[in-house]
Amino acid sequence: GDDAALIFAVASPILNPLPAGGKRNGPLLLLLDVGWPAAPDWDRRLNAASQWISAARHDGETVAVVAASQGAREILVSDAGHALEQLRAIKPQPYAPDRMALVPAVEKFMKAWPHADVVWVADGTERGHARQFAERLAHLAPHVTLVTSDQATYALAGRKNEGGAFAV
Repeated sequence: GDDAALIFAVASPILNPLPAGGKRNGPLLLLLDVGWPAAPDWDRRLNAASQWISAARHDGETVAVVAASQGAREILVSDAGHALEQLRAIKPQPYAPDRMALVPAVEKFMKAWPHADVVWVADGTERGHARQFAERLAHLAPHVTLVTSDQATYALAGRKNEGGAFAV
């Protein structure tokens, strides 16, 4: 794969993250990208995620919060209050986790909760198999919402080791 970060073109910026009303009929599965591209506007991401959790609480729904770095660990649902605590405990990581490691856990979760609403707060970069992951999500879940930032993501590209210097 190319080392440069490909930016997803996504219609809705993170400032308008909420579902258009209507009762859902399953838990909310909230996936959160936690790699370095998510760090610059981390507070906005947490704010968007917490608005989704509040909407779920309003509808009496349970929530599962998953950091992209958690890999194949089992995904557990909890009440909205606990989900908010989990969300606040997540911190951005200095690397870009491979989202494909989440797929087995998401598959298992969707078997248990086939009507779950999936919301992916994405960092907007292809790094970490985003496109492949998006395709798997679309295949596994009846309703996937992609929430991303309209802020530019900066990536280092074209690294070259030149004798005693590191050129970018």
